[in-house]
Amino acid sequence: QNIASLRNRGIEFSLNTLNVRNENFQWKSALNLTFNRSKVKSLLGSSEGDYMIRSYESRINFYTGTGGPVSSFYGYKYDGVYTTDDFDQLSDGTYMLKDGVASLKGKDRSAIKPGDVKYLPTAGQTDDDGNPVWSADDRTEIGNPEPKFFGGFNNEFIYKNFDLSVFLNFAYGNKVFNMNTQRFMGPYLPNQNSLGIMADRFTLIDPATGAETTDLKRLAELNLDQQAKDQVWSLNSTNNIAISDPLDYYLEDGSFLRINNITLGYTLPQAFTKKAFLQKLRVYLTLNNIHTFTSYTGYDPEVSATGSILTRGVDNAAYPRAKSVVAGVNLTF
Repeated sequence: QNIASLRNRGIEFSLNTLNVRNENFQWKSALNLTFNRSKVKSLLGSSEGDYMIRSYESRINFYTGTGGPVSSFYGYKYDGVYTTDDFDQLSDGTYMLKDGVASLKGKDRSAIKPGDVKYLPTAGQTDDDGNPVWSADDRTEIGNPEPKFFGGFNNEFIYKNFDLSVFLNFAYGNKVFNMNTQRFMGPYLPNQNSLGIMADRFTLIDPATGAETTDLKRLAELNLDQQAKDQVWSLNSTNNIAISDPLDYYLEDGSFLRINNITLGYTLPQAFTKKAFLQKLRVYLTLNNIHTFTSYTGYDPEVSATGSILTRGVDNAAYPRAKSVVAGVNLTF
């Protein structure tokens, strides 16, 4: 449906240079950069009014509102796990969550354990006792799938009868939602296999006894990285919300620099080609998708599970980009 008025503004920059040129050697470069910014001017027919929320497989939401860009990631801000500092040790050896520590709206605070997931309240809600709480109202814009800029850089070298071209492409400043991590971290089902990062999860089990401990001092000793904002939650079954809720925990930097292809060619001397009644004969070897420099932990940061402009930047078990080697011959008669 044509329900929006959209403005796109940007700058495209291109630079072509001849860096070296002499009798036997030539080097020239071509650089292009694209900067684009989208802005929704108005929305018509949206049930939410001046904004709309779309979801992808109910695992990540997207927000599009007037005055902003198209389809920002929309969800909860992960605030680490409940640490031992969030609780008071009781005389009977158990613990209790301190007043003033946030919790899920409507959740029994006495059931919360160290190592449980914790979200950042953004809507300013409190429970009857004045403790901050979070709910669906605390979802907010958490990232942009659109790069700040992207482009390509090509270099061509010629030395006597040899030619070499190296093409790089890149993008910077976009986020990718790694649904692969979200799906397979766990816990979800009994005996489910999980990703290796779960080995560094918050643990409630004291290896000295093989049983769960409620001693806060001992739990602190067993979980030295509990204060880290990317600390993985414990296997307490209530934490399965973390692998279904739209969390910024799964958003990763999608910036990359890819060595897209390298081609090496050799043109045979005319003294040889004339004998074969050819004007030109060139043999070449091309390597594709050689290496990608990125901090993204998935197979490929340049991915989107859907072609919809409203649900961009999701990596949902995308097939890895293949590497290939191509050899060929160019003949000119």
